[in-house]
Amino acid sequence: MQRILQAQKNITSRVPIARHSTGNNMKYPIRNLMYEKIRQAGTLTDADLMKDLSKDGVTLAESEFNKTLLDLEIYGLVRVSWVTKDKRRIELVADSGTAS
Repeated sequence: MQRILQAQKNITSRVPIARHSTGNNMKYPIRNLMYEKIRQAGTLTDADLMKDLSKDGVTLAESEFNKTLLDLEIYGLVRVSWVTKDKRRIELVADSGTAS
């Protein structure tokens, strides 16, 4: 049991945090911010997503961006496919925030 708790603590401690765009000191996980941007756009490229994040004042290393994007894909929230050698297409799989 203690091993599971330690693993959960390690996972949550690795989540990158961003300041909320309203300017207050509220912390907001990058994963959630990226998901919101993808949900608003529906489909976009990785370069467009990175540009949208930088407009909000969030700067990420490419490795952290890729890891967070992979997390979203593993959770089944987005689908990532290669368009060209250097460009990826990111699309929303399902919007769980809307009522049917």
